[in-house]
Amino acid sequence: MVNGPYGGEIKKVGHELLGKVVAKASCAEVESTKSVSEIYAPVGGRIVEVNRSLDDAPEQVNTDPYGSGWLLEIEMIDRSELDALMDASSYRELVDEQCAVDRKSGG
Repeated sequence: MVNGPYGGEIKKVGHELLGKVVAKASCAEVESTKSVSEIYAPVGGRIVEVNRSLDDAPEQVNTDPYGSGWLLEIEMIDRSELDALMDASSYRELVDEQCAVDRKSGG
């Protein structure tokens, strides 16, 4: 069992929107033993590929999120939206800060 950021062992990754256009909206969900979390598209575009290997091994989301645990591929509508996104280190810093706040508040 691999516990990760989604609150327990990953049981299922839902990605039924292949071919759909998303506009910074929910585009997938991750079901763990403790909760269901929605995944939001960081940019607007059309979902052109989903990682079907997660159907049989959803734990890859936690064990190798930047490798075999990828979720989906979005064909962007407006590439300038990339300018508003954080890089991986900035995002990690934000998550670490939020986790520290949650620990202090007992969350």
